[in-house]
Amino acid sequence: KDRRWTYDKEPMKDPHFFLTKHVARMRTGPCAKNPNEKYLQLPSLDGALSQQMETVVEGLAIAYILGRTLVLPVFSLSSAPAHGAGNEQVLQFASLFDTSFLHQKLRGVVCHVAPNAPSMKDISGEDILSVPYGADAPLGWYRRQFGPLSGTVFAEKKVLRLAHPAGLRQSLVRFLGPHALHMECVLRDALRFHPRLYTSGMNLAGKMRAEGGGDGKYTAVDQSRDFRGGCVSMERLHLFRAEFCVSAKSVQERVDRVEELKSIEMVYLYDSDVYTKESRADELKDVWETGNSHRVRSLLDFLVPGDLGNDVPELIQGALNFIVCESADKFVGNGYSKFSKEVTRRRAQKGRASYVYNVAWNRSGVASGGEL
Repeated sequence: KDRRWTYDKEPMKDPHFFLTKHVARMRTGPCAKNPNEKYLQLPSLDGALSQQMETVVEGLAIAYILGRTLVLPVFSLSSAPAHGAGNEQVLQFASLFDTSFLHQKLRGVVCHVAPNAPSMKDISGEDILSVPYGADAPLGWYRRQFGPLSGTVFAEKKVLRLAHPAGLRQSLVRFLGPHALHMECVLRDALRFHPRLYTSGMNLAGKMRAEGGGDGKYTAVDQSRDFRGGCVSMERLHLFRAEFCVSAKSVQERVDRVEELKSIEMVYLYDSDVYTKESRADELKDVWETGNSHRVRSLLDFLVPGDLGNDVPELIQGALNFIVCESADKFVGNGYSKFSKEVTRRRAQKGRASYVYNVAWNRSGVASGGEL
């Protein structure tokens, strides 16, 4: 019935959420070898790296609340959705993230299995049930709809496959309450890039420091302006309270009002547009370097033949940008960007300073610390 979850359909605020027996059974031992194990499959992934990472975290959370084993998804190498396209290029989960680290961090919490694992080969079409996921639904909604206590056919199916409802492109989960927020942090921390990919990203960060001169420092700035039409619509909705799109010149001026940022010569610009539009990268560099004391680099400056290659998929570029921004001495992000949100969260765990240039209540400057 409830193909689209809304707050008016949730009169009870999940009163039993904090009771362990209602959350999920503790996972011990090799779940994949259990013949009675039940599985959860995610909808097809697409979009930028940060969006696909969000879906994985949400999928792990749903698998946790249902006591199911998550079938690790494959990633789309293109940010543009291509559902149903036979020639869509994908990347296996184990090629992007460290599965050994994932298993270690989530031992006893969530089980996971590769889609080509032996335990998945004997599953027939009759064992799979596709159900539409809730739109920004809390974890308790999934427990009551599909969990062992729901008393429905969903709970008995071997494989539960979450599908995109028609016209619905929202998050699978909204993390509400202390327990859910804690679990979100645990799951996010379990996603660590593959060692080879992490090494490549740290090599780029090392090149940035080498070009930084005497202090060896650099500032990373998230200058993305994806979906500008959507940004304009959101600004009209929120009026003066939001500033989704900020020009490169405004960002540069706001950053230079902060002395500790202005004093750092090297600036690394992350902008999703520069993947395919070098003119956009040149435009940003001109803004930051003309009449200013900064020297600017972007990922395109390092993607040369003989090093990383000049035909790196967008998803891999996003991962490299993520590592370079996370490793920067200072980071300036977009307050409405999932990329900036996750980079800032990981930097905070390591005690590294982060800033945001479009805080709703401070449109003329850059805020940090508690204001972020």
